[in-house]
Amino acid sequence: MKRYALPLGFGFIGLAMLTIALILYLHMARETRIGERLIDDGVATDALLVTAEYVERLSCRGGTIKVCNRSDYALGQIVYLVDDRRAVNDVTLSEEDFASFEAGEEVRISIVYLPDDPQEIEGNRGDRFISARSDDLTIIVSALFGIVFAAIGGIAALVIRKQTPV
Repeated sequence: MKRYALPLGFGFIGLAMLTIALILYLHMARETRIGERLIDDGVATDALLVTAEYVERLSCRGGTIKVCNRSDYALGQIVYLVDDRRAVNDVTLSEEDFASFEAGEEVRISIVYLPDDPQEIEGNRGDRFISARSDDLTIIVSALFGIVFAAIGGIAALVIRKQTPV
């Protein structure tokens, strides 16, 4: 069994990469459908910002010498009317919106939502569709690496099997 460890390792890595590519593809397909529906059937409205909080973080990368950048962001909760009922959702806020809210002003944020599923929102019509299509390269690269690793594992297993004395 020791001889099959390396080919099986390559095969498992290949299958894992293909699984990641499949999951990313299914997510992209779902987001693309929602984005298309938001473009076609989305309803524009102004939502009232009711809560806001500022999250401070450092994003670090590097080995021995770490390079850290601030990656702060503001989160807010908005309320908007859908068929005379209130819907609540969380959004990422711009610095201007957060500063206005902190100053005590009433902040309204323009959004587009789906009438049949008000939790699916976007800031500008078409944003979600465009961002869903940005994962294409990642999916292709993951799938290609998966195919290559699975092929290497398969070929290595066949070669080892042929060399094994019966």
